Amino acid sequence: MLIGNAEDTAFKILVVDDNISILRAVQTALQREAYVVHTAVSGEEALSVISRTGLPHLAIIDLNMPGMDGFELCEAIHEFSDLPIIMLTAIDDEETVVFGLDRYAEDYIVKPFRAAELMARVRRVLRRMGILPTPWNPSSK
Repeated sequence: MLIGNAEDTAFKILVVDDNISILRAVQTALQREAYVVHTAVSGEEALSVISRTGLPHLAIIDLNMPGMDGFELCEAIHEFSDLPIIMLTAIDDEETVVFGLDRYAEDYIVKPFRAAELMARVRRVLRRMGILPTPWNPSSK
């Protein structure tokens, strides 16, 4: 018997991107994997969503957004949490990628992206953070 609702037991992921078509594509892919997805189109809205719904288990954040950009959002989040972050952005210059990984992100994915690969990276980050169980079984050798 399940006590509470599905949102109480599911993994919550926040997706932040000002491109609505990308936001919906990521949301759909995550929902197919049974994640509870909250979305925001700006850094400011993302902070409001966190304030209303609580910390998610993971955030997927674009860098180029009007107002508060992705790095500023990451900085704001890390002032109160060590929330794992995957950056999903069109910026692919080496300096930005390295800065993002060194300072804020568990992973960095350049658009365009493949949904199945994004889902694998989400699972990997959640496993690494100890949120999802590791599928490895040492007794199966």
